[in-house]
Amino acid sequence: MKKILLLWYMENDNFGDTLISDTTNSILKKNGYEIKNYEVGEKPENIISIANECNFLLFAGGGIIERYIPPILKKFDIYVEKILVPYGVMGISVGNFNYDNKSISLGKWVDKANFFYTRDQRSSDILNKYSIKKKSKCSGDCVLLNERLNNEISNFRTKVGVNLRDLPYKDLTGDFDWKKIMEIIHQINTNKIIMDSSDVTKQIFISPDDYNRYNDYLLKNKIDKANQIIEEISGCRIIVAMRYHIILCAAMLGIPTISVKYCPKVETLVEQLGIQDIAVDILEYEEIVSKYGYLINNYDRYKKVIMRNVNILKIRVDLMYRDVLRKIETATNG
Repeated sequence: MKKILLLWYMENDNFGDTLISDTTNSILKKNGYEIKNYEVGEKPENIISIANECNFLLFAGGGIIERYIPPILKKFDIYVEKILVPYGVMGISVGNFNYDNKSISLGKWVDKANFFYTRDQRSSDILNKYSIKKKSKCSGDCVLLNERLNNEISNFRTKVGVNLRDLPYKDLTGDFDWKKIMEIIHQINTNKIIMDSSDVTKQIFISPDDYNRYNDYLLKNKIDKANQIIEEISGCRIIVAMRYHIILCAAMLGIPTISVKYCPKVETLVEQLGIQDIAVDILEYEEIVSKYGYLINNYDRYKKVIMRNVNILKIRVDLMYRDVLRKIETATNG
């Protein structure tokens, strides 16, 4: 059985990273591949050693490049010569930082890949700027083909859910006024906390029961945590959220989200979903109340817009996986 090394951010209980891995693991295993998962931020020497014991190396997706760049990519122009197996990249995005000092490495990463897919056009444009062969193509997020979400159906949706995270670059953006955040949450009658491993979740507890639910959640493994989050999203009629994959998963379930655009990947996602009119900028969260009222009055229209755009994105991601599987098969038969 051919073995693929899957690189992704494994260290924290990040909902999106877990679902990205879960989606790709499932698809590759169904097609007869053995999978080894490994942390993309590990020492390059360790990654290269394990990759060379496999038949293919796959960068599995997500926001791999933000302010932080994994060591394997910082000097990829050097490390690529030591990687003895073919590799590919799928479903990644790039942050809103200047990467010109890593242009040679990032360009080589694109040029040497068997395939290279981003989840938004902006990320492809940035990476192609550094490459010669301009291989980077826009598709969509890997999670759009996740079976856990595509099988999740709920006909009882009454809750107004919320999921917020800390701001990752406070030196650039400032921070939230959490007292105001709580006032806003109460104004729109939020009655469901969607769990998150971030400590900031504890700042938005609504009822005494939330504390017990949070502690029970923290004891679960990654997949069980992801399943709980999906179940919690599924019971909501409307959600207020920051995290990319909370917004995406809600959309896959036909649930409109008032999104807080704290970074470019969220901004591009809400545009892809057609919900930019009900999104708010990073420190304009007081607008959540008026956006909520607007969404209530236009609820059915936004549901239709979301489902139409999700279906378009699913088609693109399905085509991406078909191409990925075909190219992996070709590369590993050579």
